[in-house]
Amino acid sequence: MSGFGSVLPSVQEVGANAEKRRAATQTLAAFNTVFDRGSDRATMEWRFDRRGEMQIPYATIVRFHTSRGGRKGDVLVVSKVGRADTCHMAYIDALANRDAIALARRVADTQAKAFDCREEPRTEGARGKSPM
Repeated sequence: MSGFGSVLPSVQEVGANAEKRRAATQTLAAFNTVFDRGSDRATMEWRFDRRGEMQIPYATIVRFHTSRGGRKGDVLVVSKVGRADTCHMAYIDALANRDAIALARRVADTQAKAFDCREEPRTEGARGKSPM
């Protein structure tokens, strides 16, 4: 996988020279963590293409637990993973969308490969229940 499988201290930083990729500077405006309460582990879902025996990553999905002003929520962050850059591309309010993970997978599978990391991430689906 040539460096794409390494997960650094910030879960969203992946790929060779991860600290130089745009994802290393991106976060949500609300206070956030990728760790479940009482846990020191984060869960990341990788989206891959298969090419023979190789698995080529093109996106990740990570659940961020957010809070602001006494409100708590969950936001799925879809990130593009590419050879040239890795970046947030979409935010999905996991409390406002009934099947948020299916929406996140659909966004990753249909938009990640063509997403330009110079663009700002978009909010997809319903919003308003989780602080972002």
